[in-house]
Amino acid sequence: MHGPMYIKYIEVCVLKLKSTFFNVCIMAVYRAPTGNFNLFLNRLDDITKTLYKVDLKLVVCGELNIDYLTNND
Repeated sequence: MHGPMYIKYIEVCVLKLKSTFFNVCIMAVYRAPTGNFNLFLNRLDDITKTLYKVDLKLVVCGELNIDYLTNND
């Protein structure tokens, strides 16, 4: 699947930190500007649902490459 026709829609790196005081999950996300936005959102939703736990704080950061100046769906 690698080559000129292969497009990455999302890249994610997750770090889970557990202590006696808190549990936190830091998720760094990258979306290529030319990637399909709907596929990106669907995959991001799948990943967050997999990570979600009631006692876990989730921090999402990164480069989402969303252009709010253009009219898109």
